[in-house]
Amino acid sequence: SCRPVRCRRVTDARHVELVACAAPLVNRVGEFAAVVAQAGWIPSITLSLNARSWIDESTIKELSQELKQPRSPGESKRSARPDAVVLIPGTFNTLNKLRAGISDTPALGVLNDALGAGVPLLVVPMVNTRLAGHPAWHATLKELRDQGVTFLDPTPGNRGSLIPLESGTGVDVASQFDPFRLSAWLQSLTSTPEA
Repeated sequence: SCRPVRCRRVTDARHVELVACAAPLVNRVGEFAAVVAQAGWIPSITLSLNARSWIDESTIKELSQELKQPRSPGESKRSARPDAVVLIPGTFNTLNKLRAGISDTPALGVLNDALGAGVPLLVVPMVNTRLAGHPAWHATLKELRDQGVTFLDPTPGNRGSLIPLESGTGVDVASQFDPFRLSAWLQSLTSTPEA
């Protein structure tokens, strides 16, 4: 969970921004939005530019119509800062850019804004073993954790520790991911009053 000095506590407003990148979990983003809505949150979705190629246009239109605060993927204007942000899935590229403070896409803009403003941020990364062995990855994990980012392993569902994915297993991992892990994290943001 967030470090108290960096992240603000969620109180009455409950808007969650789901940011999705180009990896197999993106195909379930509509389901994730439905699960967090059932938990009492108002979801909106920002797709990375590459994630759009993973989802057909009819699904994107359907998602925009179903959400209470529809936002077209790629739209950079924000009506209000969300109370929490979930990056699902987070990719090697996006997370390294986030660590460096690069905001060259609307998805990275949402993530950098959240990090800078102390908005609680949950990341469900999908990074394979080859990329996880890159020295930049270890620095990225450390720096983002130090800033209060919570990581959720997509395989066992543990917070904190991450097991890189074997190449070719992403679709299986995505199909087995329990979306109620997201609502459990969101619930943890509202369950304890700030001291």
